[in-house]
Amino acid sequence: MSHCPLRLLVHALLLACAGCASGGAVSAPQAPAPEGAAATAATAAPRSYEVRLETLVALPLAVARDRAWAGNIGPQILSLTSRLERLGFGGRGRDASVVIYFDGAGSDQWTRAPGIPIEVGFQLQEPLAQEHDGVFRSQTPSGTVAHTTHVGPYHQLGDAHAAIRDWCRQNGKRFTGVSWEVYDSDRSRAPEGLRTDVYYALE
Repeated sequence: MSHCPLRLLVHALLLACAGCASGGAVSAPQAPAPEGAAATAATAAPRSYEVRLETLVALPLAVARDRAWAGNIGPQILSLTSRLERLGFGGRGRDASVVIYFDGAGSDQWTRAPGIPIEVGFQLQEPLAQEHDGVFRSQTPSGTVAHTTHVGPYHQLGDAHAAIRDWCRQNGKRFTGVSWEVYDSDRSRAPEGLRTDVYYALE
């Protein structure tokens, strides 16, 4: 991680994450777009993203939990990730790291302290055998999701979130209030080559 250390990731997330969880639920979705429009996933986001509907199975995680809001998300991710690494989870490019945002339907808590519940963790091959020292057993949501892939600097991640929210509004999809990011375990790449997968759980 010498070329893109965790602190650089956190600094970039401070810039990006104001748009990560603020979309909340779509309370009054528009009529679904024609099939062709859904297939091309046209969005009004600043960058062009392909947004896809997918059905996922849950992936086991070891996580640390807290609350965060737009003004402190970076330090919170740093603190929780450091706690997990001290206990021997993840780190040094061994595992993909995950941040899950629990932003309730119609919630505005993301914009003010103490914020929304978040989980920061690492993917596991098997469910965590025992919870201890502030490390909890969790999993990514299963079921239907809207997914896009962001390739580029972390500070532009807000564009990927905007693309998913715009696509869902255009296609009549409703959010559950849970979204998450899966970061490339290899952060040695130049910022322009970093891959982050962004998911929104759908009703």
